[in-house]
Amino acid sequence: MSCKISRRSFLKVSGCLMLGSAVSGLLCGAGDPAEGGAAVPTVGGLRVNYVRAFAKDYGNNFREMEIHLEIENTNDFPVYFNQENFLVHLGDMRLGINYRFSGLNKWNGSRYIQDVHLEPGECQTISYSCRLQAAELEAGLRQTDPAPWRIALLYGQQRQTFTGYLLADEYSSDFTAGPVESTAFPTVGGVQLSALWCDDSCTQNGFYDLLF
Repeated sequence: MSCKISRRSFLKVSGCLMLGSAVSGLLCGAGDPAEGGAAVPTVGGLRVNYVRAFAKDYGNNFREMEIHLEIENTNDFPVYFNQENFLVHLGDMRLGINYRFSGLNKWNGSRYIQDVHLEPGECQTISYSCRLQAAELEAGLRQTDPAPWRIALLYGQQRQTFTGYLLADEYSSDFTAGPVESTAFPTVGGVQLSALWCDDSCTQNGFYDLLF
C-alpha cells in the first residue's frame, strides 16, 4: 500500500499504513501529531519530509538526473551517508552504480557541501545525482506512459521507497511515499544472516558469500 503525497501536503495527511511482514510489523503514516494525525514514519530514525527530482540533457553527451531529499535526523547520534544508502531507478533501469553514480552532497539552497552527514536534530537536503543515457531521459520525459523515477532510502535495517515522474526543465515535487519496510534478514535456528554477496562475472555459475 502507498499514499499519494505532495511536497505541500506531506506533513498534513493523516492516517497510517500497516505493512504485514514475516519479519516484523512496521507502521507507516503521515500527519502532524499536534493535529491528531499519526507521526510521519522514519527510516532508522530518519524522516523524509519531501522529495523532488530533475533531469536534463546538458549537451556534449552529458545527461544527469538529480534527486533531492529533505531528511531530518531524529536520532540522538550523527548519521553519515554514502552511496549504499540510496537505491535509484528510472523505469526498470537501476542507476547510481559504477560509472552511473555522479555525486552525493548536502544542498543548502545555494551550493553543494561535500560532507554528507546529519547531526542529531539536523534537517537538511541531500542531493543524489546520476548519469543517464539518451533513451532513458527520453523515456522519463515522454508525454505518453513516461518511465517513473524511484529512490529508496536505506538505513538502520529499514527502507522506504519514493516514486514520481519527471517534468521538462523543472523539478517535479509530487511523489508517492511507500511504507517503511524491514531489510533485516530473518533468524534461522538462532543464527542471523547479516549480508549476502554474489558474483557471476568470472564463472558461468557464479558463487555466493554468506556472512553470519
